[in-house]
Amino acid sequence: MTAGEAAVGETYRGLRGDVLREIEEWYPGVRAWRGSATGSCWAYVPGRAGGRGALVEAPHPARLAELVAAAWERP
Repeated sequence: MTAGEAAVGETYRGLRGDVLREIEEWYPGVRAWRGSATGSCWAYVPGRAGGRGALVEAPHPARLAELVAAAWERP
């Protein structure tokens, strides 16, 4: 791997982290992380009014944001 390829990889990883942080800011109570073993992105979306929460998994942060939005809208 060249230095340029390494820099691109670091930038991409940084952007993924930014999206995960933004998900947590947009949806109070949601916790998002990247699984080190699987490489997948995960989030726990708490249920509303004490209801059952949802654990969602996605291959990349953009898809995770979509799944969190869908789970957030669920009663």
